[in-house]
Amino acid sequence: MMVQDQDQNGNVIYYRGPLKHRVNVQFVGNNNTLLIHNEAKELSGSVKFYGDFGHFSLGAMSSFRGQVIVGDKCKVSIGNKTTVTKNCFINTAEETDVIIGDDCMIASDTILRTHDSHPIFDVITQTRINIAQSIIIGNHVWLGDQVIVLGGAKIEDGSIIGIRGLVTGIITNNSIAVGTPARVIRKDIAWERPNLNKTKLNVLYDASEVECSDYWDKTK
Repeated sequence: MMVQDQDQNGNVIYYRGPLKHRVNVQFVGNNNTLLIHNEAKELSGSVKFYGDFGHFSLGAMSSFRGQVIVGDKCKVSIGNKTTVTKNCFINTAEETDVIIGDDCMIASDTILRTHDSHPIFDVITQTRINIAQSIIIGNHVWLGDQVIVLGGAKIEDGSIIGIRGLVTGIITNNSIAVGTPARVIRKDIAWERPNLNKTKLNVLYDASEVECSDYWDKTK
């Protein structure tokens, strides 16, 4: 990679590819890094750095459409071959991370946020009760439309979160989870990318008619 742009405050954009991305990048701080792989498909929307030493990266063959807020000493990392349809909102603060693995499929209007935007305290002890927490999404994870993932959530490889699910905890690998909060309703599943609207087959009955990925595992 090469330095595409650097300002006087140490904020750097690394990218060596065609000028095809339509993203508004805003730095409000120092020593932040935006890294776009030269084979990334698309980055559109906005990435805003509110603080210092923040990091955003988009991997090879990946696309992201939406808005990202990178807080002070926070990191947002999107792996390779991951697709985000549109209107995804990622919000980080208080030295937390959002890590999204490879080959994920994220549908429209999803929200991933590590914090609540405002502090909440216990009146008796005066201690804060809503400290921000990181979000970890494994490889080959499918988030349905309008899914919300909150701080402290971990979704393991090969899993699916159904439409409008709210993830607050750990979802085991190769599972389907639905609801608010999301609960696992089926284990030992695998999913693939063929779009059923575009397939020439009348009905896809079994896996013999698709190219299976490397994420066909039993739930642990």
